[in-house]
Amino acid sequence: MTLVAGGGKKFIEGITSSSGSADGGKLVATDATTGRLDASLMPNGFGILSVTATATESLTVGFVNLYNSSGYKVRKAVATAKGTKAIGYVTQAYSTGDAVTVYFDNGVLGGLSGLTPDADYYLSDTVAGGITTTPPTTGTGKIVQFVGVAKSATELMVSIEEAAELG
Repeated sequence: MTLVAGGGKKFIEGITSSSGSADGGKLVATDATTGRLDASLMPNGFGILSVTATATESLTVGFVNLYNSSGYKVRKAVATAKGTKAIGYVTQAYSTGDAVTVYFDNGVLGGLSGLTPDADYYLSDTVAGGITTTPPTTGTGKIVQFVGVAKSATELMVSIEEAAELG
């Protein structure tokens, strides 16, 4: 609410996104879909850490690897070699050729199933993009990479660590 000339009051609705300096001084509001502030309302350098790249295979919710082949490409991460380690994660399914949003923050990854709350999870060496509570212990060139702790049966608190190569 704001005061207007003549002593009256006027209700002003907050904006849910910004188009730049023209929106200076306006009230802000969370959006109706997520209940969060839009990234356009945040200062530069603040917000979700992500990148957009092209899927080179079908992806499901889980961990992915980014690589450069005439631009950033995305594939499922798998603990079979350092070159396929987890770099980030995706929160939805994508098809080959889709523009994919890859997240790097230590957020919560939902949409999973069968997790054991409070258990440590590692990148799987048998299911590409998948996770396991039992990391590989043998296999020259395979990697061990911690990716997070289960918050519930369907959510993982993501914390991707550097991969360690087995000898």
